[in-house]
Amino acid sequence: MTSWKTRLWRSHFPYVLERYRAVDGAACWIVLNRDYKPIGCDTSKWAQYEEYQIGIRPKRGQERRWLTFLNKLKSNTTPHRWFYDDLSHPCVGAVARRRYMALLEEFAQLQVVFVALHQPAEELPE
Repeated sequence: MTSWKTRLWRSHFPYVLERYRAVDGAACWIVLNRDYKPIGCDTSKWAQYEEYQIGIRPKRGQERRWLTFLNKLKSNTTPHRWFYDDLSHPCVGAVARRRYMALLEEFAQLQVVFVALHQPAEELPE
């Protein structure tokens, strides 16, 4: 059985940002938890992101700050930017935990707007 601490960690803390398309056709990002569901979603059901309407994008004038932040996240595929991976999970040690907490603090400082989602953005340019 999974402990409540593990469930809380897996469901409520950011793991990855995924590029998506907003209803206006422009790119946006979804903040997903460790189970690839929107933050706070603690269910075993498949998540249809469009049902949550939780896309974000930087406020006008904040794009450079947003890109600087995205470049600090891990990436090996275009539509994903990870806060950590299995080798740098915040629970593996103090250095990984400090890195994750610093990323969360910076992420919390970003100015964003919320947008309705349309479809995946795999083909959107960077």
